[in-house]
Amino acid sequence: SVFREIAREVVGVSKLYIIIGSSGEQNNITTYLQNNGIPLDSVVFYIWPRNSVWSRDYGPWFMRKQDNTEGIVDFIYNRPRPQDDTIPWRIGQAWGISVYGSPLEHAGGNFMVDGLGTGFASTLIYEENPSYTPEQIDSLMLEYSGLEQFIVLQKMNTEYTGHIDLWTKILNDTLVMVGEYAPGHANYTLLNQNADSITRCKNREGYPYRVVRMPMPWSISNAPPSYLNSLLIL
Repeated sequence: SVFREIAREVVGVSKLYIIIGSSGEQNNITTYLQNNGIPLDSVVFYIWPRNSVWSRDYGPWFMRKQDNTEGIVDFIYNRPRPQDDTIPWRIGQAWGISVYGSPLEHAGGNFMVDGLGTGFASTLIYEENPSYTPEQIDSLMLEYSGLEQFIVLQKMNTEYTGHIDLWTKILNDTLVMVGEYAPGHANYTLLNQNADSITRCKNREGYPYRVVRMPMPWSISNAPPSYLNSLLIL
């Protein structure tokens, strides 16, 4: 399965943390991993209540404070899943890391960073926080996430999540991959404009971002397929 292969790749380079609901579930997963030759010495289980599997959206965002210690930023989760929304705080407690609750509603799928102080999101973040102006939202993102620059791009048409991770992937601190639809698609012009906007921006060191394009499968669904909504383990 996909999850088995993700586990295999992760334990080769890092610890694998798995959130589960019970000791019985832990026993089942342990047996499954062992039967598939995946070593358990790099696997850590946490028995915590949760509502869904969407850790990309509700999970913690790590930042480094001015004193060089780590902190966790917890945004308000934009789904009615209260147990999911506790996970960043549980991780902070388990790892001894301070957690800072942001007043903004913001899902992780709509947030990417380049590792040098620049963050990216779609205009969904403005729509989900109507009590704040765009300027106030930008300022709060800089303050809570330790950013120096916050780039907001137009969200895709017709796609229901509004998340940037469907059509953008930050490959390194100067290289960004952006989806590309064929001419005639409702998002053809929009993604071209977003790609152009990114190339006009520079990172902290003054280097302009380079953009490479990834073909997007043609779809008129509100949940379109994408090669970019993926996980890279390097």
